[in-house]
Amino acid sequence: MMKTNTSKTPKIYEKKSVNIGTLIVCFLIACGIWLYAQAIDDDINVKTYNQLPVEFVGGEAFKEATGYDVHSLSVPSANISISGTNRELAKLDPQSIRLVADVSTTNNGVATIKAYMIDDDGNRSELKNFEITPAVVTVYVAKQVQFTVQDITVDLDKVTYRYTLDPTTTAGTFTVFGAEQEISKISYAICDLDYQSVKDVVAVHKIPVTSVRFYDEQGNLLFGDASKNENAKYDISGLVVSLTVESNIPENNDADK
Repeated sequence: MMKTNTSKTPKIYEKKSVNIGTLIVCFLIACGIWLYAQAIDDDINVKTYNQLPVEFVGGEAFKEATGYDVHSLSVPSANISISGTNRELAKLDPQSIRLVADVSTTNNGVATIKAYMIDDDGNRSELKNFEITPAVVTVYVAKQVQFTVQDITVDLDKVTYRYTLDPTTTAGTFTVFGAEQEISKISYAICDLDYQSVKDVVAVHKIPVTSVRFYDEQGNLLFGDASKNENAKYDISGLVVSLTVESNIPENNDADK
C-alpha cells in the first residue's frame, strides 16, 4: 500500500512567520508610544519660577528727568509664570531669565517689569506668554533733605541759667530713602530734641534728635514720627545738638567787700 505524504510547513518558516508578526506588533506599539509622547509634548502647560531678582536700568535717564538717584526698587525679586508646550518649557533655563524694570520710563515713579532670555552670546530676546507677580515696582530714590532744629531753650529756666545752642549742630541735611512720588513732596524738615536730660547742670550737653517732621514748600505738614510714612525711611540716630548751660546768677566776690 502506497503511503500518502502529508504536506507540512517546515518549522523554520513557522518561526519566521511568528517573528514577523511580533515585529509588526512591536512597531505599532512603538508608533503609538511616539504619537502619545508627541501629543504630551504639544500640551500647553505653565511653569513658574519664584524669587528671581529684579534689576533696574535707565538710572541715569531717571536722574536727569527727576534729579534723584535711584536707590532701590520696592521689591528685590518677583515670580514669573511662563506658558507654552512641554517641549518649549523643557528648554527653559531659569539662569538665563532676566527680570528688568526700566526706570527711565516710569509713571509717577512706578515701572513695569519685563522678562528677557539671555543666550550664551549675551543676546537678549523678550519672552512671550508670561505673567510676572508683582507686575510693577515702585522706584525708591535717595533725597537730601535740609533740616533745622526746633529751639527748645524757650522752655528752660532762663532766670537761673543761660542756654546756648551751637549753631553748627542745629541745621544740616540728612538722607531720606523712599518712593519717588512720596518723598519728592518733601521740602524741608524740623527736628525735635529730647531736652529732658538737661537737669540744669552747668555743662555742655549733647542732646539727641528724637523725632522729625517733614513739610512741603508751602509749609504744610506731610508726616512726622507720629504719623509715619511707610514709603519714607531715614536715620536720625547720629544727629545730636550741642547745648551749653551756664549760670545766670552773678558770683558773690567776698574779696571786694
